[in-house]
Amino acid sequence: MHVQCARITGLEKEIEALKNKLAKNSRNSSKPPSSDGYGKPKPKSPRKKSGRKSGGQPGHKGSTLKQVEHPNHAQEHAVTQCNHCHADLSQQASIQHEARQVFDLVEINVCVTVHCVQIKTCFPLCRSRQGRVSGGSVTQHQQQWVAELSQCLLGAKREVDDAKAANAPSLMASRITYFDRCYSRLLRAGRDELPLLPVDKNKKRGRPKQHKVKNLHDRLVNHKGAGVFIRRLTAL
Repeated sequence: MHVQCARITGLEKEIEALKNKLAKNSRNSSKPPSSDGYGKPKPKSPRKKSGRKSGGQPGHKGSTLKQVEHPNHAQEHAVTQCNHCHADLSQQASIQHEARQVFDLVEINVCVTVHCVQIKTCFPLCRSRQGRVSGGSVTQHQQQWVAELSQCLLGAKREVDDAKAANAPSLMASRITYFDRCYSRLLRAGRDELPLLPVDKNKKRGRPKQHKVKNLHDRLVNHKGAGVFIRRLTAL
């Protein structure tokens, strides 16, 4: 008898635990809303009932698209037979028309425009830009090689202008060689005058920052090697 009572008590506790487990949902426990399944309660609106029917209320001023006087297209829908007895009405005259206008959005087409920007090289302008940078380099950082290089480029430009004025077919090869060697010699000599910036020990990534005069020297060297700058400058 005691064994049977104990078993009944255990089953009652198990049933009670199962009931509590089934009664849990996302509102009374930490279970997610997705675990509620089809038994989830219907969402309740915070709005209170007003007692009025849904939709537009009496006295409400409606708004709609009004018909236009001049539509873009007109389409005639002919009546050829009766919908009830199917008699032929193709030859019957119309007694009136009923018109309805349909407003459609025009199809949006993608328009692709390619913008081509011209790339040109102006050596006189390049020379003048270098002259402006060079002037600051000479006065602020005592870069003698910049001043001499500017005189070299100006001298080459003057001889080219004189040759053009004399209708010469080209600048003499000896003069082109002279300016080319002078250009290279001055760039080599300028390496010893280049100022250096203090090393930033806190910077761990990227290349170390260079002085603007060093950047100018690098651009002139690269232009010399890639485009043969002095030969283009002296070309007629």
